[in-house]
Amino acid sequence: MATVFAVTGIIDVGFIAVQAARGTFSHFNTSDDAVNRIGQYVFMTGVPGLFVANLVIALILLFQRVGDRALTRAIHAGMFLAVAGMALGYLMGLQGRQTTTDASGRVVELAARHSVGVTDENPGLPVTNWSTSGGDLRIPHFVGLHGLQVMLPPPPPSRSRS
Repeated sequence: MATVFAVTGIIDVGFIAVQAARGTFSHFNTSDDAVNRIGQYVFMTGVPGLFVANLVIALILLFQRVGDRALTRAIHAGMFLAVAGMALGYLMGLQGRQTTTDASGRVVELAARHSVGVTDENPGLPVTNWSTSGGDLRIPHFVGLHGLQVMLPPPPPSRSRS
C-alpha cells in the first residue's frame, strides 16, 4: 500500500507541477485542452487510489504497536489526521463551481470551491491565500496530506548483544 501511495503521489504531484509551469490550475480545472484532460483523468483515478491506500495503511497501523505507547498513539493520531484531511478534500466538490483567471489571464472554470460560507474570491492569507473571511477546506486538507511527509518511521528494533 505504501508503494501504491508513493507512486500515485508522484504522478499526481507531477501533474500539479506541469499545470503550475503552464500557469494554470491543476485541481478542479474543467478546461478542455489535451494536457488538462489527461491530468484530470490522472486525478480522477489517482486521488481515490491515494485515499484508499492511506486508509488501508491507517487501518493496518491501528492494530499494530509500532513502538512505545507514546509513539504508537502519535502514529495513530497522525494517520487519523491524514485520513480526515484527505477526506475533507472531497467536500470541496460540494461547494459549487467558480470562474477565475489563471496566470496568463485566461478565464478558467473550476468545478469546485475551497471556501465554505464565502466565495474563493474573498481576501486570503499571504502565500497560501487561505480564506480570512470564512471557512477554508484547504487548511485541514493541507495538514492531512503534508503531515504524512513529516511522519518519521519508528526506530529500528534494538539488537541485544549476546
